[in-house]
Amino acid sequence: MTGSERGRPRRGQARVYFARAVDGRSGAEVRQAVIDVASCLPGSGYEVVDGASPAVAQGLKPEELVPTQISLVQSCDYFLLDLSLKDHLYIGCIAELVYARLSNVPSVIYTGNLNLERRPWLSYHATHVTTSLVEAVQWIRAQEEGNAFN
Repeated sequence: MTGSERGRPRRGQARVYFARAVDGRSGAEVRQAVIDVASCLPGSGYEVVDGASPAVAQGLKPEELVPTQISLVQSCDYFLLDLSLKDHLYIGCIAELVYARLSNVPSVIYTGNLNLERRPWLSYHATHVTTSLVEAVQWIRAQEEGNAFN
């Protein structure tokens, strides 16, 4: 179900909220992940929304940060989650995934080679689970084009 099918008016571009590991990573790594996602999304039809960007997250107390990120997730057409780092806790990312599920925002997770695809909690909360960013983006594109994608 696309964002517009969920009753949200489309603003032109499909908004894709991107969640990934932030804690324990350099600012350069965190920013590069957003650049990598943006480069995979075709043309100008997509806007990558980064809830961990300094413009959103810097200096906010938890009681300010969490509601801000929930609102951002709810404003998006898709939720994209990178769970590909081994031994990372992903506490904030998992919370954001639950917010996406509760808000009926279609979500796709890519797990790399960590063999997380069959985890029941991920299967329940995510609309689609795959192993690569490329496949995750293909899933989003298929949703936008109205094509089934398994």
